[in-house]
Amino acid sequence: MSNKKKDDLVIESSSIRSKFDIKHPKEKRKLLEIYEDFLTKLGLETNPRVINESIVKSTLAIMFCTCVIILSYGYTVGTDMIDLFIPLTVFVTFSLGFLSYVGLHLLVLGFLELRLLKHTREIEEYLPDFLQLASVNISAGLPIDRALWFSVRNKFGVLAVEIEKIAKETVAGKELGEALVELSNKYNSNTLKESVNLINEGIRSGGELSELLNKISENIYETRLMKKEIAASVMTYAIFIGVGSVLAAPLLLALSTQLLNIVTDITANLDFDGGAGFQTFSFNTDGISIFHFQLFSVLVIVLTALFSASIVNVIRKGNVKEGFKSIPLFIVVALTIYLFATLFFNRLLGGIV
Repeated sequence: MSNKKKDDLVIESSSIRSKFDIKHPKEKRKLLEIYEDFLTKLGLETNPRVINESIVKSTLAIMFCTCVIILSYGYTVGTDMIDLFIPLTVFVTFSLGFLSYVGLHLLVLGFLELRLLKHTREIEEYLPDFLQLASVNISAGLPIDRALWFSVRNKFGVLAVEIEKIAKETVAGKELGEALVELSNKYNSNTLKESVNLINEGIRSGGELSELLNKISENIYETRLMKKEIAASVMTYAIFIGVGSVLAAPLLLALSTQLLNIVTDITANLDFDGGAGFQTFSFNTDGISIFHFQLFSVLVIVLTALFSASIVNVIRKGNVKEGFKSIPLFIVVALTIYLFATLFFNRLLGGIV
């Protein structure tokens, strides 16, 4: 074989190897980049690879425990069923492992998202007070960058940390407008982005920044007050939805469960013999069971509470994420009411048959 052909084969093999060796790490890096983005925004120094390795170890532990439990149960049943339990164990273990891996990643990402949302709301809460202090400092004769620096207070929390970073970057040579834009892109806040855009426009146009910052602060206060008034005006709808999903639906489903139990007891083995010239009627209750109806009721309650809590959060706060903690509360309260209502109706109507 000639040297040219050997070189062509080496190039071709290296290109094939690059397609298969590089493709998977790129897909893996996408997930790590998402973690790195969250950790950078939150100011955490945790390595994304450490989070991924912890999730992998947890998934392997869950798979091992699942495998041991199924095989132990199969051993207690008997060796005759071992041929059935081996493929069942493999299927259940890998299925549960995949679901655990995906679920743990979603759980961690959801936690980071909620923490970032908390930082965003904290910045929006203290932003108007910070702008008013900056306006006073500018009126006193300080330049915009020093006015922002001297307006920092410890009670501002995350906003104070971000302004301190901006001050350090401007001292190092970065333009103030660029640093403010990076801050606005870091958090998903329309209030922060609009405020930064107005400040940058004021800096470029050379206008009166003190009056501009004061107006921005007043507008933020007015917008916040308007949102509270809107939330108060639609509170009736939120209460109606909450009562219907958390109280009415569990009570009606518990009553339906008890009525189905009564009808099942009445019609069990009940035959009507009409005699000569009349048709015989019989009832068969194998179509539905109390257990299946209870599973259906629990599923309906969970889904109803989930969607109703989401709707209430949108009505009250304009965003599902801000009231995410209320979703488990809705579900737990609705299921608890269903359980106690089922016991109550069983005591009240159980002696009818």
